[in-house]
Amino acid sequence: MNRGRWALKILGILLLILDCTPLFGDDTITVTEAVERNRVFRGESFIFQVQIQGSETVKDYPEDDWETPGLTGDFSVQFLGGSTNSSRTVTIVNGQRSVQVHLAYVLSYRLTPNRTGDLIIPPLSFKVDGKTVSTRPVPVTVKEPEENDFFKVRLSLSGNTAYVGEPIVFTVVWYIGMDVRDFDFSIPFFKRNEFSFIHPEPGIKDPAKYIRIPVAGSEVVAERGRGTLDGNTYTTLTFKTIVIPEKPGAYYIPRAIVAIRAQTGTVRNRDPFEDFFFGDTLEMENFVVPSNSLEITVKELPLRGKPDDFQGHVGAYTIETSAEPREVFVGDPVTLTIRISGPPYIRGTAPPDLRTNAALVRDFHIPSEMSAGREDQNSIVFTQTIRPVNEGITEIPSITLPYFDTVTERYRTARSGPIPVTVKPAGDYTVLGGSTGPELPAEPPAETGDGGIRHLYKEKDVLISRDYGFSFIHAWDTLIPLAVPPLVFVAALVLYLARKRIRKGGGDGTWNCRDMHTGLMDIARKDDVPPEERVAAMEKMFREYFSLFSGKGAGGFVPGDVPEYMETRGFGAEDIEKAEMVMKTIDFFRFGGVPCSMEDLRNLVQDMLRMVTLLETRRGDDK
Repeated sequence: MNRGRWALKILGILLLILDCTPLFGDDTITVTEAVERNRVFRGESFIFQVQIQGSETVKDYPEDDWETPGLTGDFSVQFLGGSTNSSRTVTIVNGQRSVQVHLAYVLSYRLTPNRTGDLIIPPLSFKVDGKTVSTRPVPVTVKEPEENDFFKVRLSLSGNTAYVGEPIVFTVVWYIGMDVRDFDFSIPFFKRNEFSFIHPEPGIKDPAKYIRIPVAGSEVVAERGRGTLDGNTYTTLTFKTIVIPEKPGAYYIPRAIVAIRAQTGTVRNRDPFEDFFFGDTLEMENFVVPSNSLEITVKELPLRGKPDDFQGHVGAYTIETSAEPREVFVGDPVTLTIRISGPPYIRGTAPPDLRTNAALVRDFHIPSEMSAGREDQNSIVFTQTIRPVNEGITEIPSITLPYFDTVTERYRTARSGPIPVTVKPAGDYTVLGGSTGPELPAEPPAETGDGGIRHLYKEKDVLISRDYGFSFIHAWDTLIPLAVPPLVFVAALVLYLARKRIRKGGGDGTWNCRDMHTGLMDIARKDDVPPEERVAAMEKMFREYFSLFSGKGAGGFVPGDVPEYMETRGFGAEDIEKAEMVMKTIDFFRFGGVPCSMEDLRNLVQDMLRMVTLLETRRGDDK
């Protein structure tokens, strides 16, 4: 009897253990490929997923750069990440409970086809539980996009023929005839290794007229305007890129592609309940619009006639110089200003090497350092300090700049005019000023102080800069007590201004929700200002607030920074989605061409304030 009871107890314990133990499905690893759609246009992105069933341990999968032959040529790849997709199911049958765990993992990629035709996404290999597995080939049909009357894209070059090293202007104009909700530019030309691409920042005076567009892993600034094409008037977005050819040859510039999601209309809800709470339903449609194509011929610079001091300047250049002061003593500093004008892109222009100018080196001491170039309209300006080393010098000689003239197709030299100067002997000048007369010795006396550059000496070896030592401070020890009160006053003034600025919301990121509310409402009430300009001003205010809040500079701010920042700080998906909607709404009213009413502005203000309030709840996390 006791044995029977013990047997029943043991059986009950075993059943209890079995009841609490999960029952796993088949341990077989299966791999499934899935594409968002298998018929796409060239330049239109789509999602490609790899679904692994039976395990969560996936390693050695490729990310952006796939080394699989055929893929990188046919598709551009962007890795979107990997995530678990496991599930747990609990069932009770006849009073018995079982738990079934299904393990799964998903890899996601965004692919963009680079050419048309019947393409193949080749097999992708990786490791699951230490074993190598592969996907199957996936066919994709890619068609050439077609132009329509709603959207058009035009490419142009400042010249169809260029020389190696010659800056040319590549212009993209997007003609927009419908409300755009989302878009993606694909410009294959920007991936050519035979060219360098520079995206200059225009002088932005009115932020409402500009939008930042991500292109080819970089960012361009496009200007909003109006334009007419084929008899139709459009809103336009225009951006320019400086292209510098690096290799000779004849090149075909393929068509750019813009994938667009646009609002084509609205549908009135038939259900009064849905109409009251959700309003009308927006009709959306996808467009893939191609541009025109271009051709350019790049020529090699000729070797014949190439100057020895040629520094790669290609185009039409001019050079001007000025100097101050023009009446100096031996060893005195003279500021030489060099202004160079030339091609459309002047920012990267190198200054002439003054140490190759024999006449200048003979009469002046030239440091190896030169100031960085400063842009001034269509010129770049350099400054250099030079020092005369001999008396009797009458001029600063011409500065030359050899360049290749693309119009005459010959090497030429730009020259500045000589600058008249007067250089007096150092011996004719005293510390107190004025001439000492003929009674001075032929050579100055030995140095007696610890000063810096010895301007009163003739020899070249004295033209060396020296730092002031502590003996200089001791010479002024009688003046230190007199300097203390002014220094205390200046320190107090600086502290007062700093605190005043902080109270206004600058400097240390203390701009709070109350400041934002006041500023946003003031902007919204300016009825004499066009709605799109008011939205631009509100966006600028939020950009400044977020730059102070997050520590990210306002100049590099893009709308995607806000959701990305919230994600890294642990905000929920719902909050992040609301923030994304606010930033998209701002862009919609700024660039969508839709009238923005006062009610729309009020709603936008409230949405922005809710987002600011939400961000303020996590302010302490970053301190």
